[in-house]
Amino acid sequence: MAAPGWMASDSLFSATRLDKYLISHPLPQERVAALRSIAPTSPHFEKADPPARQLKHDMIRAKLYAFTSDQGEINRRSLGAQWRCVTDPQGRFGLVNLFDAEYALTATLGGATAEVAGVRINQADYTLTLNLENSLGGNVKDAETGRPVERYDVRVVPTTEKASPFDRVRADSVFPWHEAGGFRLVNVPAGSLSLRFSAPGYAPLVLPMAALGSGERRANIEVSLLPLCELRLALKQGERRLPREPVMLLFEGRVAYEASSDEFGEARLPDVAPGSYEIRVQRADGSEWRAALNVPAKTAHEQSVELAKK
Repeated sequence: MAAPGWMASDSLFSATRLDKYLISHPLPQERVAALRSIAPTSPHFEKADPPARQLKHDMIRAKLYAFTSDQGEINRRSLGAQWRCVTDPQGRFGLVNLFDAEYALTATLGGATAEVAGVRINQADYTLTLNLENSLGGNVKDAETGRPVERYDVRVVPTTEKASPFDRVRADSVFPWHEAGGFRLVNVPAGSLSLRFSAPGYAPLVLPMAALGSGERRANIEVSLLPLCELRLALKQGERRLPREPVMLLFEGRVAYEASSDEFGEARLPDVAPGSYEIRVQRADGSEWRAALNVPAKTAHEQSVELAKK
């Protein structure tokens, strides 16, 4: 007899919601009761299995999890599954939707780490203690306006790292929010280091720092980020404008930006990092024209450029 259409999706009649494993296996309570009476009679009772056999057993358990659970449960039970959170201003934390198992809690503060093993859910609060070894702090501002820059990333990098106009910052990337432009890094590596600052609309900055001693609290580091420039150039050859010509902006001999002049001989190059460049125009007749250009730390700049033939 066919079930009416309105019953087809009801849990009482639908086979789509039944646990496939329970259809062909006894209920858990029955299996446990049977094992409790049979297992103690085995000569292998309470003896550790060889690693190879334990691995086979773990593989069977993994297959059962995959067969009976949804994707979220599979991910949570997978080897190396992790839950993460950030402490609140009082240093408290909480993790939810954990399944019943044994965990290890790990907390990090800069380069310092603390861990508590044997953690179970629904127990008394756990406490992790981290030592504050040293710190670096300061403020970041706009070099043009002097206003605080609040959306940026700061991290410790090797002293060999340098910033250049070829480093681009994606405006749609995720950047931490720093109230009033302030920052603080704790437990940074010992020895000489550099700080790299990245913010949308600004040229990346790598700031070398003197070696930080153990227990040192260095504050009041003032950082100025140079805004990217909306560059508008009027290209001239004597009194003549150069319309519809390809324009290259070179930094240390490498092409950093490219554009073309319009019908009035003007070229627009957005988001140019401040610095010293060379303008190069390769004309259709094969001649090459060049000029030096200094891009200021301003959000917009217009300039007439007199080009000379190479």
